[in-house]
Amino acid sequence: MPLFVEYYLPGILAADTYCVEAQSREIDKLSIPERASSFRFYIADTAAGQRHNVSKLYMLAEEVLNEEQVKEKIDKPDTLLWNMRTNGYKYIACTRRGTCYFVNENTIVVNADKELVAPGPRPIEIVADGKVIHDIIEKASA
Repeated sequence: MPLFVEYYLPGILAADTYCVEAQSREIDKLSIPERASSFRFYIADTAAGQRHNVSKLYMLAEEVLNEEQVKEKIDKPDTLLWNMRTNGYKYIACTRRGTCYFVNENTIVVNADKELVAPGPRPIEIVADGKVIHDIIEKASA
């Protein structure tokens, strides 16, 4: 079965997505659209077919922020902070286009140059202040 990549682009109420066939899961070989905020890989008979072997969501981010950093760096953060607290998210990823998305154990954060934010053979790569955020990694491993 062919391999596909699904790209997520900013939409009005939810992300717009589109899928194209991919040659491999190597992110440095993708032609990622400029507007894309994230992407994931999957295998299926057709782009719209039943999905198998779906990857985690690769989030293209400039930085990952915790609650304290959101207070410092985001203009008018009240709604974002309320959503973080209400839904139990400790971190957000801010994209190169200025949008912010919640980060969880199903997210792999990569920078705009398509490199993992933190190097190493860990199951999930999320970094804040140059250090791996271990509590998310531990949840992913549990």
